[in-house]
Amino acid sequence: MNLETIKAGLPDYAKDLRLNLDSVLSESGAPGLSAKQVAIIALASAIASRYEPLTQAIAEQASAVLSPAEADGARAAGSTAGPGLVARPTVHRQARTSCRMKRT
Repeated sequence: MNLETIKAGLPDYAKDLRLNLDSVLSESGAPGLSAKQVAIIALASAIASRYEPLTQAIAEQASAVLSPAEADGARAAGSTAGPGLVARPTVHRQARTSCRMKRT
């Protein structure tokens, strides 16, 4: 599945997401970043999303710009970002709850 197929499959209520995918995956949508930097960020973000069709589509697109070592770096960043996005809010909620319980 390629990125165009994913975008075409988005429902009408997700039109903004479709438009954002077009803009942020280009140098013009990310001023100050090179095509290589955009590809690294996109690949890491796709991996962190844990949505395999998106990850495959972005990886296919990024392979035209990134070396294998750079792609591996993006994969490493994406794989470590995902668990942190889930674990941190849980830890902070638990800490706030235990602090409230001690005060009363």
